[in-house]
Amino acid sequence: MKITIVGLGSGDISSISLKAYKILTSFDNIYLRTEKHPVVEYLTAEGMGYKSFDYIYDKSNDFESCYKEIAEIMIQKALSDQVVYAVPGHPCVAEKSVKMLMKLCEEKKIEIEIVSSTSFLDDMFVFLNFDPSEGFTLLDALDFDEKKIGLYNNLVFTQVHNRLIASDLKLKLLEVISENAEIIIFKAAGIKGLEQKTSVKLYELDRSEFEFDHLTSVFIPFPYLAKNESLSNFVETIEVLRGENGCPWDKEQTRESLIPQFYEELDEFNNAVNNNDIDNIVEELGDLLLHIVLQAQIGKEEELFDINDIISGISEKIIRRHPHVFGQEQAFTKEDVNVIWERIKKEEKLIK
Repeated sequence: MKITIVGLGSGDISSISLKAYKILTSFDNIYLRTEKHPVVEYLTAEGMGYKSFDYIYDKSNDFESCYKEIAEIMIQKALSDQVVYAVPGHPCVAEKSVKMLMKLCEEKKIEIEIVSSTSFLDDMFVFLNFDPSEGFTLLDALDFDEKKIGLYNNLVFTQVHNRLIASDLKLKLLEVISENAEIIIFKAAGIKGLEQKTSVKLYELDRSEFEFDHLTSVFIPFPYLAKNESLSNFVETIEVLRGENGCPWDKEQTRESLIPQFYEELDEFNNAVNNNDIDNIVEELGDLLLHIVLQAQIGKEEELFDINDIISGISEKIIRRHPHVFGQEQAFTKEDVNVIWERIKKEEKLIK
């Protein structure tokens, strides 16, 4: 029992490795995730026979169920014979069906061989004149958590197959990136005669006249304006401010010098709350957060504590003092909660 997983390369026949080419033109029982790939016609002329799973795409409601069904079919085929499963690009780059298949093979004790070919990334570097040493994050447009995107990096989104996916991608990205961020839509990198790219603003992603297809990806070069900075990115920003090439004022601050300003910010926050000024409340909370992160950075520079110590400390305290939420105790009223809170505070003092 064995499954050989082969990469079809990025689209040009020269991107297929010699080993992959020999397997695809000499083996029986070849299954393609999709025949919608530029090299399939060439390989067929060279003697490749195959069966395609495109019919599963046509009947599936989503890609997840589609890939799951493909993986399960390949397992059944492998139980009785050696089979070849071929996918676009490199088998281990942005290929969810391969990840599912490898997991099932491990469970069923089926041998796997991975035969690589060039991924679209290699051609993308050339096509977009992009040096990968600058750093980038590769994400699947069909399945990613926008709140976990590292906002200090170039971003590449694969599988932007059509305008509907482009629209969903845009809506997700608008949660974390400015609508005016410059992006590049591109497809068929490295395939002569098919390469295309265009630069648009993020809000124009699904409005562009660009013809989306199965070879389309989106590149968002850094720097771009982040709409919502994550806490970790904000901490990095403050570290830069107090770094060697940072701001003279921020670099001069000490734990003591910040105290009067902290009280000023607290008074301003109090006024904003009393006036029910929502915009000002948000601004003043940001100013208070700035002071907390500045204090954490000073602690880090003194090698005493950092922001993680502060967060883990308060997290542990909150969980510990709410056993009626995170444990087995019960509390039905505010009075019950106060009793539990005070009891645990006394226990903590005894431990200290």
